[in-house]
Amino acid sequence: MLPSNQMALQIILILFDEFGRYLQFASEKPHIAGDAALQQLYEGVQDNAEKCFLLCFVQYELKAYISRVSNEKKSTINRFIGRYETGKKYYLSTNVETRHALSLRLARKFFVVKFLIRYLNLENQKTKKGLRSKP
Repeated sequence: MLPSNQMALQIILILFDEFGRYLQFASEKPHIAGDAALQQLYEGVQDNAEKCFLLCFVQYELKAYISRVSNEKKSTINRFIGRYETGKKYYLSTNVETRHALSLRLARKFFVVKFLIRYLNLENQKTKKGLRSKP
């Protein structure tokens, strides 16, 4: 927890679980899900890439969700998938993902956030030094 009025936020970490399902839902029902929010989220993270990170959890490759929407909505989901596919990807097996989800539930929030901030700061430092691999 940050001490009040003593430290400014250095980064923003956005965790988005079931992202593929949300893409599917936003494509099929944009009047409810607000598909413009996906565009704003993408642009916000891109415009602030040094201090803002988006970590999306999906069960399948994003392109697998295309087959789940109606034909008239395929262009909408393709547009979003095209944007989000450019990001760096990390793959977890089902067993690892399950253990990871369980440990996140059991871990104290402070520990998890502190760990992620340290990791992302290291990645950010590598990027600034030109050591990070391309997505």
